[in-house]
Amino acid sequence: MAPVSETISIGVDGTTLPTSEIMTGRAFLTGKSGSGKSNSASVIAEELLERGLPLLIVDTDGEYLGLKERYDLHHVGKSDEADTDIDEADPAKLAELGLEKNVPIILDISGVLDADVGADMARRVIEQLFQTGNRVRKPFLVIVEEIHEFLPESGKRGDISETLLRVAKRGRKRGIGLLGISQRPAAVDKDFITQCDWIVWHRLTWDNDTRVVSRMIGTDYADAVQELDTGEAFLMADWDDSIRRVRFRRKRTKDIGATPGLERFDAGELGGSSAAAVQESVTKEPEAAADAEEDEREPIELTAEPVEEDEDDEMPRWEPWPGHDQIEPETPAPPPDRERESYDPITEVGHFMGFVVHRLFGSVRAAGRGISRSVPDTSTDRPDDRQEPLSVEFVPEPESPRRALALLIFLGIVAIFIAWLMMA
Repeated sequence: MAPVSETISIGVDGTTLPTSEIMTGRAFLTGKSGSGKSNSASVIAEELLERGLPLLIVDTDGEYLGLKERYDLHHVGKSDEADTDIDEADPAKLAELGLEKNVPIILDISGVLDADVGADMARRVIEQLFQTGNRVRKPFLVIVEEIHEFLPESGKRGDISETLLRVAKRGRKRGIGLLGISQRPAAVDKDFITQCDWIVWHRLTWDNDTRVVSRMIGTDYADAVQELDTGEAFLMADWDDSIRRVRFRRKRTKDIGATPGLERFDAGELGGSSAAAVQESVTKEPEAAADAEEDEREPIELTAEPVEEDEDDEMPRWEPWPGHDQIEPETPAPPPDRERESYDPITEVGHFMGFVVHRLFGSVRAAGRGISRSVPDTSTDRPDDRQEPLSVEFVPEPESPRRALALLIFLGIVAIFIAWLMMA
């Protein structure tokens, strides 16, 4: 068996990385969409597969399936191309397949509709790798795409979060390495990022993300990371305590995760060929059209036959009485003319003032007289079946003077209003 190369080549300028550190270390690869992040992850996977090294890729978008064109990997997923259906996969057997039989595995959870189910499957497989690694002790790399979904900085965390943190802290001794990938470093647990042995920073432009760069490698790099070209990155590594600018090579396998481009469209006219294609697709085949014509039925003509009437069944007819045409219809009399009643505002105001004065004097009398109410006489004990005499008790009503005062004020306001109307 040939010895494994101590380094892997990832850059167009011959940049290399130590194989042992990549396989057993903790790493974070980040960059915004379109910065070359996924390409760099595929380059690292290709270099390891070229050397026959096993790995597990937790693929959230199905973009690593292009590796199967060149390398022999075991595909676990929901698609028809999968080697094992994810619902039938045994995490213990997958861990044994990867660590003991040296078979690379793609755990494709992109086809799982319930995100929690996909995350739980990934957790179970990684836990089995962690447990089996304690016995086998062989270098094995776990690559997790969109790690911010499983190891978030804030929000709800699942069981897979604790599993990934356990691997990041204790996996190295068992030979289990972890490479997390995300386009939003600000959304990833900082406990994980700060424990990483090597980090690849591709282009980042959001302030929250560049602040993470500033805290990790300095403000100068936080400004420069925004200007990186596609494929360029800052590589921070603990093994040589350096930060260098590198450019990753292009991946050799098919880029399934690439955004579809315009090159798939023909530059011809859309009107002619497209119209012909539509016409061909929506019209019937000649034989089918002929069969359809034969199946057409002749229209049925509906004719109404005359019905002979029976004299016995004839309904009685209404006949007018004699002389009905000599009666002249009565002409309705017009409604009597009603003279419009004149409206005198002074009279109306006078009526209203009389009502107010009446209510005012009534309240004043009530205030002076008080209110009498009947109370039972309980001075002596009497049988229950006899009605007790009632005594009259004088109870003053404290609210009556207030009402009178309020009415006086209101009356004054009304008088002023009337005076104003007469002057106008």
